[in-house]
Amino acid sequence: MGARFGEIGGDGPAPMACLEALWQRHVVSTKGNHDAAIAGTIGLENFNSYAVEAARGATQQVSSEAIKYLAGRPERLVGDSFLLIHGSQNDPL
Repeated sequence: MGARFGEIGGDGPAPMACLEALWQRHVVSTKGNHDAAIAGTIGLENFNSYAVEAARGATQQVSSEAIKYLAGRPERLVGDSFLLIHGSQNDPL
């Protein structure tokens, strides 16, 4: 089992293909700010113009199942000796 720490669907040209590949591999992941933007759980006001364009484009390409998946990703995963986050401990997104 692998891990990916945020930005599953928001930074590349094929977000749905990326998500499907991760689902097939049962990858454990956390939510990044682009993932949250695609899912509609955060706004785009703090994104630069390129990131806004990427998030909007990705939102149009992904399925409703993908949006639910991204919305449901945890912001942090904590184990006995590790913390997995996309951003920082104080602001994981």
